[in-house]
Amino acid sequence: MTAQTNTKETAAPRTCLSELLIRHEKAVVAFLLILAVTARLVAFTKLPADLNPDEASAGYEAWSLLHYGIDRSGNHWPVLLASWGSGQNILYTLLTIPFVAVLGLNMLSLRLPAFLCGV
Repeated sequence: MTAQTNTKETAAPRTCLSELLIRHEKAVVAFLLILAVTARLVAFTKLPADLNPDEASAGYEAWSLLHYGIDRSGNHWPVLLASWGSGQNILYTLLTIPFVAVLGLNMLSLRLPAFLCGV
């Protein structure tokens, strides 16, 4: 007579916390997303207190492109901004233009695109 081997694999025992997280995965992800958004919204326009040079540069370039279609160097809708001597990516400036058009040139309009991309 041949001995039959038990082919049933034994899984590691799950803890209550892991079962709870698996069962409510969507709720946990939604909670973490809400927590992340809330943490970023606290004093959104006040921390840090001032604009850094890159934010100010992108804001001015967005305002200039919105109103005149040129950057500060006089180039019409450039692909790369000549900023600080080494160039600056234009993507953030282009993303900022609609916010500057609607909200005006202020800290909220300059930081809102980064907030939305970060969430």
